[in-house]
Amino acid sequence: EVNIIYDLQGQKIRVSGIIDSEIHLNDNKRVIFCSEEYYKVNKNIEKGLIPIDIEFDFNIIVEQDYFSVKNDRIVFIKEWVKDDCVCCKVKGKGILRAKNGINIKSLSRANLILTERDKQDIVYAINNDVDTIYISYVVNAANVKSVKNYINKYLKKNGMNLRRPKIYSKIENYEGIENFEEILKVSDGIVLGRGDLAVEINSIEYPVLQEKIINRMKRSKKPLVIATHILESLAYRSKPSISETSDLYHFIKNKVDGIVLVTETSVGRNPGYVVGFANKFITEYCSEN
Repeated sequence: EVNIIYDLQGQKIRVSGIIDSEIHLNDNKRVIFCSEEYYKVNKNIEKGLIPIDIEFDFNIIVEQDYFSVKNDRIVFIKEWVKDDCVCCKVKGKGILRAKNGINIKSLSRANLILTERDKQDIVYAINNDVDTIYISYVVNAANVKSVKNYINKYLKKNGMNLRRPKIYSKIENYEGIENFEEILKVSDGIVLGRGDLAVEINSIEYPVLQEKIINRMKRSKKPLVIATHILESLAYRSKPSISETSDLYHFIKNKVDGIVLVTETSVGRNPGYVVGFANKFITEYCSEN
């Protein structure tokens, strides 16, 4: 029996899906992040426009000095601001595509509310018998309660016989780490989202932080899932790295409840092979422990 998990986008900032081609980036190139409305009006007039898909006030973006994508491999440094535009100089090289995530370390999500997209997705999840909902970018208990309240209102209005999904909170930024205890208290489980968290914290801090969360979750008796950077080398290779298999073995020994493969199955060349490898590895070592 396979459980169905629905991952809410939350306050994720992405390159808008309305761009009509890939954006090639090189060192010292200048690009302009803008609202979708600005892009629609000016895309044939100004070069280098990159529309951002967000539901909240664009001024929150204007206030930031630093953006990054692809795990900090490409960085954008703010140079000037005008209207709904932020001009940045590029550091790094790569290709930006529609729906690529954008990381902003200093962005506070504490006062951001449940998005309309998330509301629609919650309704879809309930009506399709989803077992568990993951909430992205949880920064405090209020984020979790807002989802639970929305589910309660929907069930009360549309029939309590519908399945009530479990709620897991994704910890993937500093605010989530700082408010971990209050988030854990109102969540059915925790997902350690290593992808975005790796951008927000110093890599030297991460192993200690991960160990603390694993030990805390053991005491709580609530499920812990580790997501992202599990067997990422298998997205393009046939053999995982030693550090990846060591990490996975460490999770098994510590009785982590689940792992989530992301890059390996979303853009990897052989997703079926990766899932099979992970399943075989886990089964073999779980039987020993």
